[in-house]
Amino acid sequence: MDADGMEHATAHTATFMLTDVVRSTRLREGAADPAGAAVSRHDELLDEAVSRHGGACRSHQEENEGVLAAFTRALDAVAAALELQCAFHCENWPNRESLKLRVALHTAQAQRHDGGNRFGRAISRCARLRAVAHGGQVVLSRATRDMVVDRLPEDAELTDLGIHRLGDLGPPEHVFGLGHPDLPADFPPLRSLDTMPNNLPGELTGFVGRRAELAQIGDPLQQMRLLTLTGAGGCGKTRLALQAAADALDRHPDGVWWVELARLQEPTLVAAAVISALGLREVPTRPLLDTLLNTYGRAAR
Repeated sequence: MDADGMEHATAHTATFMLTDVVRSTRLREGAADPAGAAVSRHDELLDEAVSRHGGACRSHQEENEGVLAAFTRALDAVAAALELQCAFHCENWPNRESLKLRVALHTAQAQRHDGGNRFGRAISRCARLRAVAHGGQVVLSRATRDMVVDRLPEDAELTDLGIHRLGDLGPPEHVFGLGHPDLPADFPPLRSLDTMPNNLPGELTGFVGRRAELAQIGDPLQQMRLLTLTGAGGCGKTRLALQAAADALDRHPDGVWWVELARLQEPTLVAAAVISALGLREVPTRPLLDTLLNTYGRAAR
């Protein structure tokens, strides 16, 4: 498939592939050094693999970093992903430890959206799937796995990585890893909402778009302790705040916690609500606020 054919493929069921180099932003900013040149080499390897297997690719700015490719056949997408990961792994990089590729594959019906975005929920889901992977991994959604499980490339195999909640807070996804003798096999658990500390509630649908608003929230949250979202009722403040919290998990190894305060009638109930959300135990002889301060106050300082 050539680049012009990508629009035709994504108007129907297609398999999408999203890739990125771990820490690629920092590496691209140093494009004059060997590491930056290596990232450019990644782009060349990807173009070669995608073209060889009948796909089309382009940069996907809406999801920030990475490259998007689309295939009419899931098997072609898997073959391209495997070829790309093997080539990337075998390349003689200047700094091998800092250059690792993660790849996600998802098969779905593409949807048209306002503003000419034809990728919609399918590509957003693929991006969230990519986010849970580690450098060196290729991960597949259940939909892609079901289309290729009986006809994988030679020596390739699939590993069941379990059912995971992704960062869009939508329905859980059954994730599979694509393995090959020429690739690393030992990885930590996926970086999903199920393996990172949090109590974020699930949603019936995944989160799509509003990247500008998320950036406006995420950047200040790295520098301040309190940020208030305001707006008319029903404009999506709660859903936006939830997504911003999910996106912040990577920056907070101790967890991100959701405390529901809307139904409280008295300010004195706030401490109890926070303690309940954090899973702490009340100490009968100690005020609730003291329990919170003694548990988390020292860590904050």
